[in-house]
Amino acid sequence: MIYATIIVPHTGNYVLYMKNSDKMKKYIYEWIAGEIEMAEKYGIPVNVEGIRYSTEEGGELLQVLENAVYMKEYLGDDSGRITQINFNKVDKF
Repeated sequence: MIYATIIVPHTGNYVLYMKNSDKMKKYIYEWIAGEIEMAEKYGIPVNVEGIRYSTEEGGELLQVLENAVYMKEYLGDDSGRITQINFNKVDKF
């Protein structure tokens, strides 16, 4: 069995999930959906694998997130403000 260690945002704690398990998929979906919701409040676009998503596209996003692990990337402007958040699939870990 292959396991993935996931760092819990804002806590520094980690959770060990069996790779591609339903619990892992649910955790990743809730994490990314929460990030999208928070970013929308501040007008920051969020892309998953290069496609922009909003909270209105939850079902579609859930399908995209099947069988994958993602890494969050922040893009900013010259003044240090976050201008975009990207989630990129991690193929090897």
